[in-house]
Amino acid sequence: MDEIVDLSSYDGPDRVVSSIDLAKIYAERPKAPHHWTGLKSLDEAIDGFEPGELIVVSGPTAMGKTLLCDTIMRNLRKESKFSLFFTFEVSPEKIVLNHATPESVIFLPMQHKAMDFRWLQERIQEAQLKYGCNVIFIDHLHYVIDMMTDKNMSLEIGYFMRRLKRMALLFNVTIFIVCHMGKIQMGVEPSIDNLRDSSFTAQEADTVLMLWRRMDKDPAGNSLKTMLQGLATVKVCKARRSGSMGTKINLRKDGHVLIESTDEPERIPERRRVPREIPNWND
Repeated sequence: MDEIVDLSSYDGPDRVVSSIDLAKIYAERPKAPHHWTGLKSLDEAIDGFEPGELIVVSGPTAMGKTLLCDTIMRNLRKESKFSLFFTFEVSPEKIVLNHATPESVIFLPMQHKAMDFRWLQERIQEAQLKYGCNVIFIDHLHYVIDMMTDKNMSLEIGYFMRRLKRMALLFNVTIFIVCHMGKIQMGVEPSIDNLRDSSFTAQEADTVLMLWRRMDKDPAGNSLKTMLQGLATVKVCKARRSGSMGTKINLRKDGHVLIESTDEPERIPERRRVPREIPNWND
């Protein structure tokens, strides 16, 4: 039989208090620093990001997910903030060659260890203590979970995402994680339902961003059948704090970053061709 405990005078750290008392405690705490992606329209849609948040970046393969993360890291550096980047898919050598100056410096492990949550946690804590890295990027989800497990993959991903969220709160950092999608036809706009293997990926995240490339445009704004101009769209599928859903921002590649694409030509609709009257030459 369970021992009866008198809780009428309980004063532990998890005691029940009024919302008024809790509001006073929160008011005395320093406010969490607010960060920005550096993409104005995107920041307006999601209200930037804060420590403790978990942000998913997804989209079809080879559509610019890593480039979007790289852009945010560079923009953070302009604000004197440092990022830690786990690059399991793209070669670290390729990454660091584009970040070889103090103005673009990021931090990353000399060696990467896949499928090891404890190692991931220790490197995050190390980078925070040594270099003040408070924004973390992981590229990508399927390198840090065991794909060969006999367990339910959807539940495994959900468990991992929840642990990431808890770690973001524990270390007071923001974590961006790149997540792949299932197969999707070219030209079809991706949605949150296309995330690969588990719906928990989106459910556990505070923000979900979907990115895809767009077809090139001719001077009249009509779509072509190529993608050489580096046009892209990022869609806010979920933003817990701002409540934004479905907002789309046009981007384009500019060197090593993505910038807002505000000067694209407007598409000129095709006008219905009216047949000219054929003259009667017998008149």
